[in-house]
Amino acid sequence: PDSCNLGTVNWFSHRSPLCALCPAAVCLGYMKCCFGFTELSLLESGDEVFIEMLQRGVAPEQCPERLKGLYWMQDNLANEVLVTFQDAYWQPATATAPFLGTKDLGLNFTRDPTCFGVWNGPPFSPITCPPVGCCPCLCLPCWAVAPCGSARSLPGCCLRRTPMTMVSSPDQRWIDIGTGNYIFIPTAGETLVAPGGEPVAFDAAQDLLRVSFYPEQGLSSINYQYRVRRVAHLSESGALVKTEAWDDLVANL
Repeated sequence: PDSCNLGTVNWFSHRSPLCALCPAAVCLGYMKCCFGFTELSLLESGDEVFIEMLQRGVAPEQCPERLKGLYWMQDNLANEVLVTFQDAYWQPATATAPFLGTKDLGLNFTRDPTCFGVWNGPPFSPITCPPVGCCPCLCLPCWAVAPCGSARSLPGCCLRRTPMTMVSSPDQRWIDIGTGNYIFIPTAGETLVAPGGEPVAFDAAQDLLRVSFYPEQGLSSINYQYRVRRVAHLSESGALVKTEAWDDLVANL
């Protein structure tokens, strides 16, 4: 809506400087405290951090094999970086949906340490139970603000945010994540090219593609897309295995 139009203000990107010098009551440090975030460095964190991420979930072994691993949302303009799927709650398959899951977007879903990245991250509102050591008065400015179009149950993030539902197509090539947003699952041998026809880094055997379009208009209505590349996964022994995409991720930092 027009009321949400911030014009040319750099508020959405990975390196947004918005609020970098804002008053202490709304600075990122307080936002992290109020919402209980943990900040990690991809360059400085050891393998154990990512192993822990890949072991989270009620029953991670129930995750479809094709979706297991740590994924990088490359080319995503929003300040969202890494995500996993095995921590989702995976339900029994049906005739029309070979796999069906719901994922808590506040868990194993990393965002940039920017104002919008932090505002877009809370899985629930801490209004009724602020973290120990946080002054509620300092958290009020954070609690009162929710980004335009956010998946909150109520403005101001008053209730637990809606989890992401993942419903696969019968042929397991598409995952519907709601409101015209999909994940495409390529098969080995398929290639991905840029608009000019040149190939781009993409491993069809393990990477995914996020696509947004209007279902009633078909793929000709695609309005947003980006690569979802698997950068790491666990070996049978539980060790962290990094893929070639990891090197591309580090190079983009």
